[in-house]
Amino acid sequence: KNKKRKPEAKEPKEPLKKKALKKVRKACEDNDYETITKIKALWEKGRVSEIEPAKQAKIVEELKGLMEGKVESLMFKHDLARVVQLLLRLGKANDSNFIVKELLPHVCELSKSKYGKFTVNCMLKNTSPEMRKLIFKSLSGHFRKLILHAEAVTVVDTFYNDYANSRERTEMVTEFYGKELYLYRDLLSEHFSKVIELYPDKKDKVLEELLGHTQVFIEKGLSGHIIVQHLMLQYFLHGSEESIQELVSDKLIEQIVNFVHTKEGSKIAMRCLWYSKAKERKLIIRTFKGHVKDMCMNENGYLVLCALFDCVDDTVLVKKAILSEIMENLDTIAMSQYGRLLLNYILAPRSTKLFPPSIIDCLKVGDTNNVSKKRSPSQTN
Repeated sequence: KNKKRKPEAKEPKEPLKKKALKKVRKACEDNDYETITKIKALWEKGRVSEIEPAKQAKIVEELKGLMEGKVESLMFKHDLARVVQLLLRLGKANDSNFIVKELLPHVCELSKSKYGKFTVNCMLKNTSPEMRKLIFKSLSGHFRKLILHAEAVTVVDTFYNDYANSRERTEMVTEFYGKELYLYRDLLSEHFSKVIELYPDKKDKVLEELLGHTQVFIEKGLSGHIIVQHLMLQYFLHGSEESIQELVSDKLIEQIVNFVHTKEGSKIAMRCLWYSKAKERKLIIRTFKGHVKDMCMNENGYLVLCALFDCVDDTVLVKKAILSEIMENLDTIAMSQYGRLLLNYILAPRSTKLFPPSIIDCLKVGDTNNVSKKRSPSQTN
């Protein structure tokens, strides 16, 4: 029998030679190639969670030496963003100051970047209060544009919610009140009611500005952000009942369940229930399906359900969509602080023995709505 011939041995590939050529090519194309290679090697060592503190401190010092003066040129190379974030996290406040100073002219641009936004949030979290003030100055005047950007809105919301002081919050919010009032931002408050007290003649103009912003927020699906909820609430508190009815569209109804758990979001949700027509109310109630248990046990969510029980005329729908889910989870809800309050409200609405005046006053606002046919609890008591 003829033996099968063995296949001829192929010449071995030269991966090492190819890698060497690749390095030479990259070094020619990028003047910072050697520096970047060293930085990446240090990053690989420094990001290990089990590293000794002394070694970690040494790596931070080496990274600082390699990056100081070059952060601006290196930052926009996508694979170095994490290195900057590592240095911000591991270094002391003074160690990271040079990063903030070098990136200040580019904070707005970074905020709009898919990966750069994480660096800006990392800067806010790990830098000193003095550096945060400089970051705020770089962002100031751009909040109206940044809040409408899909990536930058998270930076704006994080700053507003976690780091901004009262004066900075006021300045951020007054950007949305119009150019004229923004000039007097140092005299204003973040709450629209106080702005009206100072400038009553500007109310209609500012409401028009807020309406325009609110419509854009709803259209872009931004209502899950705290600063957006604050701005929307200012309009819902001071706009007319008719204009609020017009705002309660399918687009907003889809988003309501996302903000019933926050203080200002729950107030918007209550006003959507109070002032919307019967058709829109049914759609809102249906969006709560599957979320009722969580709402019952939430500090703000249970108030939305209290408002719902006060104003919705369709008891069959309420029983099917809300009460059935409460009964399924009755034991769990009854063991919760806010769940018990909701159950008490169903049995004894507006009871002064069970509820503080602040809660009763909050819910009384909906008694004057022109849509509900049922008598309000204050009328039945």
